[in-house]
Amino acid sequence: MLSHLSKTITTTASPQALFGMIGDPYTFFSALGHVWIWGVFDRSNRSLKPYLKAADPDTMRRAGVLVLGIEEKGGKYHTTEVEIEGPSISGSGLMYRVRSLDERVLLTITTQIRQKEEQINELSVTLEASYVLDWKSLFLSPIFGGKIDLDAFLNHLVEDHIRDYIKGNLEPKSSASSRGVIEPVVFTIDDIKNVLGDLEKISKGINKGLISISGNDFVLVLEIEGGTIKDSLYRDEQGEVWGEEAIKRASTKTGRVRIRVYNVSVTDILIRLSR
Repeated sequence: MLSHLSKTITTTASPQALFGMIGDPYTFFSALGHVWIWGVFDRSNRSLKPYLKAADPDTMRRAGVLVLGIEEKGGKYHTTEVEIEGPSISGSGLMYRVRSLDERVLLTITTQIRQKEEQINELSVTLEASYVLDWKSLFLSPIFGGKIDLDAFLNHLVEDHIRDYIKGNLEPKSSASSRGVIEPVVFTIDDIKNVLGDLEKISKGINKGLISISGNDFVLVLEIEGGTIKDSLYRDEQGEVWGEEAIKRASTKTGRVRIRVYNVSVTDILIRLSR
């Protein structure tokens, strides 16, 4: 069984606030309301464990529980253990995959942020859910015995959870309160090479701002204007370089990086971030 849903949420929440929500899996799945994260994938023995017990935790693969069902539909639920992958870069947005350990349930969530007009933004959410049944589970599964509709479930995730979270937690109380405020969005990607190949796609979602990518011994700062990279700065212990050479130098690095997104576009902030 396959279900597909695309929805657009128009909001006064800033792109930084929206990206902060979808870029942090703990915040995003808390907003989603039906996925509980309890651990990570341990690369040392290829198992799911609580984070502190994992010898080699893979923070891009997490352990969780998915609850299928709608609160107002009589309390019929189906729970299943899942592995959560992401966030990964997809076009100009981010994507998560939620797969049950028995491989019968797959939920894919893709998000994109666009600026519609001044202080009005759009969050596009695309969800795809599939559920594989054998003849026995067709009659016994709460998904069908409890009359849980996957189409209605996906709509419930967006309309009753994500939209409510944005309205209650991310939208400013007044438009004036958000003006002139620098709101950095911070998230972590396990390998810088997963970011550098998609810099143009990431930049398309930013009208004016900065992207700072920092590793253990370097920082790369990109100035974005009109969705394109206007300038870049790379700095490490050997000094600093600007322009195309900055990105080339960063491409020689490996490992986990922290990404910061700023809603400003001034050269002195570029230098300040690199220190």
